[in-house]
Amino acid sequence: FPPGQSSLPSLKSDHHPTHLIIPEVGMGDGGKWRCELWRNSTWLTSAVITLKIEPKITVWMMVLICSVTVIAILLLLVVFILYRRRQRKMTHLRHRLCRCKN
Repeated sequence: FPPGQSSLPSLKSDHHPTHLIIPEVGMGDGGKWRCELWRNSTWLTSAVITLKIEPKITVWMMVLICSVTVIAILLLLVVFILYRRRQRKMTHLRHRLCRCKN
């Protein structure tokens, strides 16, 4: 039996009595789950399982990913600017040194 805040209905095993398959869970499905084992109308045993669900990506992971992306873009921009400046200096230098007769 799922906890009260869970969006999942009460789950029953179809294939094998010892297997419980939960197709997809969300943050609201965490909490204490109670499992009961019945044979016909006789209650055999029960267990309580605490299910803790953590988000796939935390806020700090998103901040870190965005920061690294911005830093990489800025580094590429600086490298591109420095490359263009060097190219322009080299073309000016060639014109000064060239004394060809055309």
